[in-house]
Amino acid sequence: MVSFMTSCEEKPTTIGTGLLPGGDKAVLSSWTDMDLDFYTMYIDSVRSNDTLYIAGDYYNRLFGTSTAEIITQLNLLSEWKEDEVFTVDSVFLVFSIQLYSGDTINPPYITVYEISEELYKDSVYYSNRPIQHQRVIGTYLMEGIKSDTVLKVRIPNSFGEYLLRDTARLFIKNPLPGQTYSDFRSFFKGVHYLLTNNFEASFMVLNPISSANGIQINYSTPTTPRKGYNFVFSQKNAMYRRVVRDFTTADPDKEIQHINDGFLDTLAYLQGLNGLFPRIKIPQLAELKDDLPLAINKARLTIPALIDGVDYTDTKAVKTLYLMYTNASGKRVFLPDMAIGGIGQYVLLKDHYTFDIASFVQEYIEGRIPAPEIDIYLPGNIGSSVIFRVNEATEKPKLELTYSKF
Repeated sequence: MVSFMTSCEEKPTTIGTGLLPGGDKAVLSSWTDMDLDFYTMYIDSVRSNDTLYIAGDYYNRLFGTSTAEIITQLNLLSEWKEDEVFTVDSVFLVFSIQLYSGDTINPPYITVYEISEELYKDSVYYSNRPIQHQRVIGTYLMEGIKSDTVLKVRIPNSFGEYLLRDTARLFIKNPLPGQTYSDFRSFFKGVHYLLTNNFEASFMVLNPISSANGIQINYSTPTTPRKGYNFVFSQKNAMYRRVVRDFTTADPDKEIQHINDGFLDTLAYLQGLNGLFPRIKIPQLAELKDDLPLAINKARLTIPALIDGVDYTDTKAVKTLYLMYTNASGKRVFLPDMAIGGIGQYVLLKDHYTFDIASFVQEYIEGRIPAPEIDIYLPGNIGSSVIFRVNEATEKPKLELTYSKF
């Protein structure tokens, strides 16, 4: 299982060597047949206030249906300073659409609700959080929706009049310690956007830094025929994203059978937007604790991917993946290797991903990471997915480990 080598690794890392006694003679060892157990996992309650504005449905014949909804505050570009009487002339929902996937001939509808719960920027919100509604504002056709465009959807003037019904509340100000007062965010707590399909699944991703996203009101006064006032949302807003998965809508012969059940299947599944993910358990790493002090020179994880030439091809393959673990506080965080570029890369034409995890292994065997378990994370949008060949598949994942024993 462990073999001793007489020559050094090419360009070995020096992780952990600062903690080792000087002057000792090091023996370089390698371990290449370590057992790796992969499980497909799903957590329906994850942090989702990351200002990734995605709304709509995505269907995959293997993964089923995923639905995302946006719940966000509205903010103000400026305080209200109009001192004349005014008349609302028109009101628009405005979306700076970064990406749209779906039917453009029969576009989707968007339903807008006023929420009754005040949101806070420093609070944590989860993807399965129930939505508290004040009322439904309306349902509107998203005609003209497409990627890389700013879409304006006309809605009734009455909603603009509702937002402007008390102009003294049209200010944003964070109270100092000990102060209490109500600004616009407590006067109008926010909106819930639900995108519904006409005939086929569709979703949109909004530009999170655009000041266009929000609600535009055009009004006139006795002295000025046309003025504008905007309620916006962007990275400054408190928000969260509700995500619902229905794996049972997949094709019956392709539906994923083993989720959260501890079964060592030959495939493991990964979805973007905090969907399914593989968990890797490497229990044999614990044996290295008996050999301390040692320094991990190399720990390279290679995981074969399913490339079927139809849904998954070299050109469609997700190029970059990340790894996470659960720390002693129970929080999922990125591997320490991320700080030195240790992200997973797809190797073109070889149909696999490689990850360098030397820092993770070093910190685990020295007791700073509680368990030899790693989760694969896909930062992509709702339509991204990867399938891995794992466990007893014909081509198995492997961990190439080289370390110096002092």
